[in-house]
Amino acid sequence: MDIKMREGIKKLLDVFEDNRIAILIAPTGYGKTLASLKLLERAVEKGLASGLIHVTPLRSLVRNIYRDKFKKSGYRTGYQSLELIDDRDKSPYYLRELVVTTLDSFIMNLYRVPVAEYVKIFDERSLGHYYVPLSSIYTSVVVFDEAHIYLGELDESISVDMVRASIAILARLGIPFVIESATIPSKLLEEIASTIYRGTGKKANVIYVGSNNIQAEKIRSIEKIELDIVEDREFEDEHMIEWETRLIDEKDIFSIIDRELERIGGRNTSILIIRNTVKKAIKTYKELQNRYSIDADIILIHSRLSNRDRTKAEEWLFNKTSNKIKIGVATQVLEAGVEPPYASVLITDPAPIENMTQRIGRLCREGRKNEICRNEGARIYILKNYDIFRDRIDGIYDKERVEETLKLIEQHINSNHIIDWRTTVGYRDNDRRISFVNILEKVEPISSEITSLEQIFEYYLQSDEAFDTLRDVIDNFAVSRLRKGFFREEAIINLAIYSGSTIDYLHVNAEWFFEKEREMLEKSKAGCLEYEDDIAKVLGYLYNKGSNYNGIENRVEIIVEKSSIVSKSWIKKQEYKYLRYDKLHKIYEPRSSNLASARFHSLLIRGDCYNQSIGLVHDNV
Repeated sequence: MDIKMREGIKKLLDVFEDNRIAILIAPTGYGKTLASLKLLERAVEKGLASGLIHVTPLRSLVRNIYRDKFKKSGYRTGYQSLELIDDRDKSPYYLRELVVTTLDSFIMNLYRVPVAEYVKIFDERSLGHYYVPLSSIYTSVVVFDEAHIYLGELDESISVDMVRASIAILARLGIPFVIESATIPSKLLEEIASTIYRGTGKKANVIYVGSNNIQAEKIRSIEKIELDIVEDREFEDEHMIEWETRLIDEKDIFSIIDRELERIGGRNTSILIIRNTVKKAIKTYKELQNRYSIDADIILIHSRLSNRDRTKAEEWLFNKTSNKIKIGVATQVLEAGVEPPYASVLITDPAPIENMTQRIGRLCREGRKNEICRNEGARIYILKNYDIFRDRIDGIYDKERVEETLKLIEQHINSNHIIDWRTTVGYRDNDRRISFVNILEKVEPISSEITSLEQIFEYYLQSDEAFDTLRDVIDNFAVSRLRKGFFREEAIINLAIYSGSTIDYLHVNAEWFFEKEREMLEKSKAGCLEYEDDIAKVLGYLYNKGSNYNGIENRVEIIVEKSSIVSKSWIKKQEYKYLRYDKLHKIYEPRSSNLASARFHSLLIRGDCYNQSIGLVHDNV
């Protein structure tokens, strides 16, 4: 695969070869993901590693990276995520040269809970073959992609503690790794550098693509960082476009879309609308369908679409050949790593500066090669109205950080500044143009100082103990912070839609789903689960003995059976609130002991609870 070698990537390769550990801070659209292919090539050539594991925080990114970037690389490629993308290349033990994986799977494998054996381990029937994935990790380059997402937030249960302990132990063991992001503030970077120093006793090597701006100067002053600034004039020239940023009210959305459709009508482009919640995204989508069904193609993308329908929606959004204006409505699933072609307009809910920059980074990915972006620039409309009485914006983001972000954006707009949302250049010859990092550095990041729990995780990773020791740690120290998932606060369950001839899957928040189901049952509605004698049904496959159950071609038959624990009374009593991370798989177990050989892994839902365009319609969401 032909990869454009930008100046920052060249420097990254040289620094990585000399030091084995590197941090790359580069703008959105810089090609950081594809740099993994060059890193693998250099690592194998120099004998640093035999493979590469690319870690990303979102399941959607695993699918996109595997399918669009790594699959065509010529390497033996694999992936690991909850979804079944390609049954032949799923690699839960990371036994391929090039693997892209979710952060959740990586953490489980590193913490000696192999994802392929988690049920046996959680049931205490086996310690698991954890040395297999560990051997893969210890002989590979590990790339932490979009690291700002899982290194800067503390509301993800114990994820920050686990990730920082992972970085420290990789550094201490001499495992080569790279951390990549466009939006890590200097304070957070200092904490990451301290973690690396704790593991190696050496400064962290940071490659910064930009120039001597406010952020670069702050990073330069950090004692535990060795900084290399790379001024990539070619990239800057390619992406030197106008950025128009406005704050708007919710009531103005459709008048703005009317105006933008008139301005860009007849040209191949797209308008992106990113809402903070699925409920808001669906409401916006329905309103758009009623208003613009003739003038534009409209698509909805969120986490409650099935695997098949979400893939279709993304293929539609990324299709470069359509001559019709596209309006893509989405949640945060489009916030990082995706490259919708020809998008030049964004309407977005408020969010912290890191998230805001990533959302805006979906625009004008082609830079000046895009006619609209070259001649008219990108237009960003940020919704400023929200419930000021809530502690968190839309129940997700820290209110103070969002308010500070909006305040600083408004100050720059009122000062007639052009906020450059891509490059990190310090414009000495243009007082009007400022980089987004001027805002990033002023919004106080959520603190992630070293905790006692993080230190305990480090001790565990340094030991030769199996998961039962970690289980005791979680039970004794983290029970109030780890309510549902092994790694995150929320736990995900698998749902299946089965028509008798085809099967499709979706993955949703367990507590949210069961709470909606309870509300429907309390109202004497049917609920979305399939029931038999008031007991929920589960769906699984029965395989030939000794066959690879990940392989679709090895299915013997599809089995539908009653769940061992999920029933209407179980849901009404809200017993799902007491399900631990290590018992969640029990909801898929069948009641019939003579079907114990079947691989049950999904709760079955009724077809009329799912809409191909909208997704899961659980009591109107």
